[in-house]
Amino acid sequence: MIQRADKTTLSLFALIVLIIMIISFQYTPIFWFSYTNLLGIGIIFAFFFGNLMNKQSLLRSLFIGIPIGVIGYFTAISIYNILSYISPVAFQNVKELLEIYSPTAIWQYAALLIVIVLGEEMIWRVYLQQELKKMVSKKWAVLISAIHFGLPLLICGFYIGAIAAFLSGIIFGGLYEWLKSLPIVFIAHITMVIFLFLLFPLT
Repeated sequence: MIQRADKTTLSLFALIVLIIMIISFQYTPIFWFSYTNLLGIGIIFAFFFGNLMNKQSLLRSLFIGIPIGVIGYFTAISIYNILSYISPVAFQNVKELLEIYSPTAIWQYAALLIVIVLGEEMIWRVYLQQELKKMVSKKWAVLISAIHFGLPLLICGFYIGAIAAFLSGIIFGGLYEWLKSLPIVFIAHITMVIFLFLLFPLT
């Protein structure tokens, strides 16, 4: 009975998140409000119902997380620059995504750093991935969670963004299972975001 209730909760939560994400990406005027609110609620939900692992010290988390985030940034910018030469269509797809959804106001940068980065890790790593592990193997849980993260972008036509979201889901999901530390994953994620959107933005 409890297992059935867990499956129902997981299914409903995953479906609601998927629908709200699709709506957010489809209707750009409400994107920052709806996506930020979704992830804010997701943080609270995952905190109470997820499996928040923190088995590394803060110093070790910084030592591991920051380099991973920097590597992630340089990987992203390298792929972005290569696309401009090998596939103008794919490059334009990424450029359009960045132009539409990159933060422009101070409150959007604040939302990105304070709510969105943490919310994505809490929803997809701490809750969805951990609940999926009760039903499938660890590898499948990481894979399904990553697919769920990238699917809304694919549905909305941003296929390169969907691939990037999927791959980041695999990497961060794998790190979370391997090191069992949300701080490491969060620090890596926020380091990459700071480089991508604050220090050296792609556009």
